[in-house]
Amino acid sequence: MVIIDRTKSSNAKCDVFMDNDVTPVDDPVWGHFYLYDVFESLADQDTASDSDASSVTGSDEDVDDDSDSLADSDSEADDSEADEGTYKVTRENLNFRLFVDVSTVEVFVNNRFALSARIYPCGEDSDGISLTASGKTTFEKVQVWTDPKHAWPAKRTVPTKQLHKKTRNIANTA
Repeated sequence: MVIIDRTKSSNAKCDVFMDNDVTPVDDPVWGHFYLYDVFESLADQDTASDSDASSVTGSDEDVDDDSDSLADSDSEADDSEADEGTYKVTRENLNFRLFVDVSTVEVFVNNRFALSARIYPCGEDSDGISLTASGKTTFEKVQVWTDPKHAWPAKRTVPTKQLHKKTRNIANTA
């Protein structure tokens, strides 16, 4: 789960909120990452083992020993159904790539999942990033670039089309 806590950095005095006559909410923005493709279908087995299933659902009680289904106990949808078939959990390291650019946060996980969110860090002290983990999760390597190269040159010209006053022809200018 990724949590973007904007309660301390956003306030109603921020220009973005004042311009749109809105007030920021106090709740953090959060999202769950579900990496469904970490499962591999196994054609040579009839049912998922208890150890495989417990890794997916969180407890052995979620596995129905009489069928080839695996309940998704982490699902938040009320109408969720069991995933039919045989699954084997494949553990893998997760590679998160986070990009924070003023009010945009983009998160990419193992080149298979992406999340993008807008935040409004209006406070003067809104200049940090924090990483949290739960359980036995550890961060093996963290790199932060604080002075990236600009995407556009300093003296960038944008070609525009202008209508010539006398001839009424379109003239490209740079």
